[in-house]
This record gives sequence, structure tokens and C-alpha cells, in this order.
Amino acid sequence: MPYVLGIDVGFDRTAAAVCQLDGAPETSDTAVAVVALDERSSTVESALYLERDGSIVVGDAAAQHALLDHRRLARGFVARMGDDVPLVIAGQQYLPQDLAAALVTWVVDQARARYGDPAEHVVVTHPGNWGPYRRSVLGGALHQFGLDNVTLLPASVAAAEGLAGGDLLAVYHLGEDSVEASVVRRRHTGPFQLLGRVQGGGAVSADDTLVELVAGELASGGSAAGGSSAAGGLAAADPTDPRARSAMRQLRRECVAAKEALSTASAEAEVDAEVAIEVPPALTPGWRGEVRVARRQFERRIEPALRVTVDALDRAVRSAAVDPRQLDAVLLVGGPCRLPAVADQVRARFPVPIAADADPALTVARGAALVARRVLSPPSPRPVPQPRTPTPAALDEPPPRPPVRISPLELPRPRQVPRLVSDRPVVFSALVTMLVLTIGVALTFFLSDGFAQPAAPLPAPFTAPPAAGR
Repeated sequence: MPYVLGIDVGFDRTAAAVCQLDGAPETSDTAVAVVALDERSSTVESALYLERDGSIVVGDAAAQHALLDHRRLARGFVARMGDDVPLVIAGQQYLPQDLAAALVTWVVDQARARYGDPAEHVVVTHPGNWGPYRRSVLGGALHQFGLDNVTLLPASVAAAEGLAGGDLLAVYHLGEDSVEASVVRRRHTGPFQLLGRVQGGGAVSADDTLVELVAGELASGGSAAGGSSAAGGLAAADPTDPRARSAMRQLRRECVAAKEALSTASAEAEVDAEVAIEVPPALTPGWRGEVRVARRQFERRIEPALRVTVDALDRAVRSAAVDPRQLDAVLLVGGPCRLPAVADQVRARFPVPIAADADPALTVARGAALVARRVLSPPSPRPVPQPRTPTPAALDEPPPRPPVRISPLELPRPRQVPRLVSDRPVVFSALVTMLVLTIGVALTFFLSDGFAQPAAPLPAPFTAPPAAGR
């Protein structure tokens, strides 16, 4: 079956989804399927364990292998994308983009093993603050790993594509170690465009919070079964002991399961939800038991951090010059968004609809798969309405013209030009001409000064008389 693949490589977790190229239409939910990357979860930890022979172990299994040699575990390389300073792992230097490309290649291989063929196209998401340089270094690393049919896409845009909620959306992407708030608007041509974003701190680390609650209960002997006999249990554990590290890993898995149970508990329940977290015996020598944590107790602990993340969403909306009341919806993305307290905090700040997937940790991967399908099969433009639909015969030859009635051409009659000289003999015409000239000359002579009297002679010059003789 031909398919495309969407991969969400997050700071803490990685997810993937496929979208088939034939069969169900694109708008159908059955067109997108999640790729299970782990036996117990659809997502895996964004971590690599580098074996001595050059092979890699990915995800939660990498953390298990790190119990034997923690120096070979690589974490946090996605956040260091584009950093020229390499990561030193077991004495060897590795660039962050090479580690991220190795993780993407592993996910591509998992999809190929499940569906039998390689993906026709792959869309890999990235944080919205990545510029051209970070995208180029990751694209170059993917090319070196043999992945050329790859498109890089901001995670907030993929989330908006995967969780349709309108044309002007605020995306609240909450992770275990970070929060990214964005505002996107759908263009007239189809895809979404980033209007503003804020990368904030103060993320809600729900797993660490539960571990701290367990440690506090053990130290105080409050709700721990067995009472004060477990006091100081976690603090007394030796971090260099492989058994203690393995037990701590097991306790964290118990806290993750407890977080899932608290996330699915009804917020309107009259009786406060409560979970029991089993503590491994290696962490509390001489004591075996469990710690009970109430949902209200857990939410009170994470409430200050939640307010900081919602403040980041408010700054993102203001940076995009958008009135919060103009938003069509706020999208909740990320695993911690399953907690009811997250939706309550966002709803109290933004008076608009709240949209969330059944599993918010998979929203970005689903949207990336849908975008990958559109890359290969772009939607056809809307048809232009026509006044009528031509028949097939009319497409082969032009339609006949209507008959034209042609009347005889009638030329205008020639105009009669008046004659200045009559048709008389030439001699008579000459005599008339001479008579006219004679009369003209006579009139000129009598009317002019030519017939005046002749001018009188000039007087003689004056001479003095001769003098008289004496």
C-alpha cells in the first residue's frame, strides 16, 4: 500500500503517523493511522543509546540500556540543533543534526517494516523558532542518511492541519520540558501561516512532579503505606548503584502511568480521584509499599507552572496583533494537555472554544502525515462556474454561427458641383474678359491721383540785390 509518513521529533518524545495515498478520502479519519513505536506506547523518548558496534537503540529501550553505561546515552540533541559544538558520548563527538537524522531514519525503518515498502514522502516537524540555518543542517544530515524525499514543517502548522478548528487559531503546545505558543492563519491558497510565536520556559514536568510528591510522602511518612518506616527512602538511594538507577527508572514508569490515570479522571467527579504509586524495594531498603496521590494535590503542585505557560500563550497572541476574541479556537497539543487542569487554565484566560485531540501527543504527527499527502496530491483548484456545460460534440468543433441576412449595398448619389463658367463660345468669353479689364483700368485712373494738375515750378533761389554806388 503506498503511503506517506509524518514524524514529530519533539524535545522529549517522538511520534509518527502514516496516511494512505489511495482508498479513504483525505478528510476521513481512517486515512491517518498512528505508527506504534513502542510496545507499551505510541510515542518513544527522543533518546539514543550508541552501542560499541555502531548500532543504536532508540526510545525507552535506550534508557534501559543506559543503566549499564549511562555515558552512551544521548538526550537533548533536538534542542541543540545547529550548534557547532558536538556532543561527547562515550569519548566520541557527534553533531546534534546527525543524532536527529539517526532518530528519523529509525522511525522510517519502523514504518517500512510494518507496511512493507518505504514511504513515498516524509514530513518532519520542527520547532517554530528554527530559521533557515537549522533547517538546512538537518536537511543535509537527512540527505547523508539517504532520505531525500523529506519536507520540514513547523510543528504548530502541522498541529493546525491535523486538528481543524477554523482559520485563525492559537496553538498551545505543551511538553514536559518546554512550551511553544503560536498563532496561525489559513491562507487563501490552503496552508497555514505563522503569525506569531513564543518559546517559553516553566513547562509542566508532570512526571518529575509526581516523583517529587512520592519522595515527599516517603520522607514524611504521610500517605505511604507502612508509615514512617520509609522515611528518607529516596534520599538514601545510591545514584551510582545500577540497581538503584534501575529502580528509579521503574518508579518513573509508575509515575507516568499515574499521570495517565489522573488525566483521564473526570474533572466533575464528586469524589477526588486518587492513584497508588508502587515504590520499588531497591529505593527503600527494608520497606515495601505504595504512595497514594490525589488529583487535587497533584494539580495544586503544578498550578503555578501552568500559569506561566498560559502567560506564554497570551504573549504569542499579543505579538501577532490579534484580539483573543477573534480566535476561532485554541488548540491543545502535547501529552501534558490531557490533564484537565490545563484546559481549565486556558479556558479561564481565553473566551473561545478549546479543541484537543483524543491523544494530544499525536496531533502533530497526524497533521504532518496529512501535509505529506498534500505534497504528493495537491488539492485541485475550485472549478470556475460556467453559464452552460458544453456537450462532447461541441468540444471537437466550434458551434455553428447563426445565419446573417445580407442586403444589397446602395452607393450614394454623386453630388452636383455648380459650374463657375457657362458653356459658351470661347471668343465671347475672351471679349467679356477684355471688357472687364478695360473698365477696371478706367476706374483705377479716375479714382487715383494720376489725373491731378501738374506741379507748379519751384521758385528761383533768393539772391541779394546789387549794392548802390556811392
